Amino acid sequence: MAITISGSGITSANIADGTITNADINSSAAIDGSKLTGVGTVTKSTTAPSSPAAGDQWFNTSASTVSGVSSNTMATYNGNVWHQMSNVPPVYTVATGGTITTDGSYKVHTFTSSGTFTVTTLGDDAEVEYLIVAGGGSGGTAANSNNRSGGGGGAGGLLTSTKNVTASGYSVVVGGQSAAASGYYTRGNTGNNSSALGVTALGGGWGGTGNGTNGGTGGSGGGGGAGSTSSSYGVGTSGQGNRGGTSYPANTTNGASGGSGGGAGGIGLDGCLGVSCGVVGGAGLANSISGSSVTYSKGGDAQGAISNFIANSGNGGGSGGQNSFAGSSGVVIIRYLFQEA
Repeated sequence: MAITISGSGITSANIADGTITNADINSSAAIDGSKLTGVGTVTKSTTAPSSPAAGDQWFNTSASTVSGVSSNTMATYNGNVWHQMSNVPPVYTVATGGTITTDGSYKVHTFTSSGTFTVTTLGDDAEVEYLIVAGGGSGGTAANSNNRSGGGGGAGGLLTSTKNVTASGYSVVVGGQSAAASGYYTRGNTGNNSSALGVTALGGGWGGTGNGTNGGTGGSGGGGGAGSTSSSYGVGTSGQGNRGGTSYPANTTNGASGGSGGGAGGIGLDGCLGVSCGVVGGAGLANSISGSSVTYSKGGDAQGAISNFIANSGNGGGSGGQNSFAGSSGVVIIRYLFQEA
């Protein structure tokens, strides 16, 4: 392999005759490495790259800092922040907002009402986990408790995943409870949406009325109300919940039930026949992001005067006679590592 030497110190003649002296080495010399192959791109600069890619390494040779990393050190870019490659403690995310608790090595922010999740310090790991539950829909009504019942309210949509954040504030909206329906043959009300980190969970669908109206669409769909004609379920939203149940087939006598509301973990059940007949709502989903297992987003029951109301659960409200039950409010929970696991 040919190597070209240039400069005032080492010369090609020195290489040829073997007369390289200490004076030659100590003098100013520039080595042309253009003939070398298999060497990755290396850029020397006193400032960090403006658009780094994940996996880039930066060797800081100046007295300035590299994007917040200590001076005179080496750093690697993880796709979000520069991470110092030396024997120093890692940087963890610090944030405010909601009710803050701990679960082992995780900091947990629970929002039972709307607020702001603010990242004040972005750690080496910019990822957070979240659970977003919307408010449940309320059930529909009939003429009285012995009449054909309305459908159960659909559960609030449930979303859980991870997301990378930045050092900024994020608006958090928690869907409140939906109002109960009252009076003869009144459909329920749609649940209220919850949102955070740019992600929105949809409120549960309403329960249909006891004179045969369909259930409403939502995070999970409401159940259809029983009537002299059959009524259909409300449709749920893919990835958030399930459909409601269909009412008991067309029936002109009292005692037929509507379908129950869908839940995050299962569809609503179809209606049945009988004054004491009751149809339970679609199953909810258990989640342990708070540090303990809690079941969220259960569908509302049809007939049987069962409320299902639990604050900040996202449950759908049950149907009844002249009065139905409110859908439960939602919740937003965010957690992230704050110390070594």
